[in-house]
Amino acid sequence: MTSTFPQQQPGLKYLAEAGQETEILYKYGFDLPHFAMFPLLDDSRAMAELRGMYERYLDTAAAHGFGALMAGMDYRASPDWAELLGYSPIALEEMQLRRHRVPARRRQAVPGSASRSDGRRHRRPTR
Repeated sequence: MTSTFPQQQPGLKYLAEAGQETEILYKYGFDLPHFAMFPLLDDSRAMAELRGMYERYLDTAAAHGFGALMAGMDYRASPDWAELLGYSPIALEEMQLRRHRVPARRRQAVPGSASRSDGRRHRRPTR
């Protein structure tokens, strides 16, 4: 799966997400073996917390007319780390495909985002 960084829009400021691993680990108490997020895809409670984190982040960006730049759950989702975590290459591929579907569902629905997964711009919210 290939993705491209969205073209910067003139005059649009961006809110960049960071620190999700630290928040999910310390605020919500989830274990992150080797600081890997992708295994949380199998934990429905962790996914609910992550969706809430992303929604608050995206709502904040939209409320201020910012675009949103989000990392993902694929930090450490590489063959070397996957093997260390007990994932086969096939299991890693399946996790990577699932990971790409998580933020895309919300990204398409958020006004004020810089781009959607199809590359088209959302309108900024009116105040």
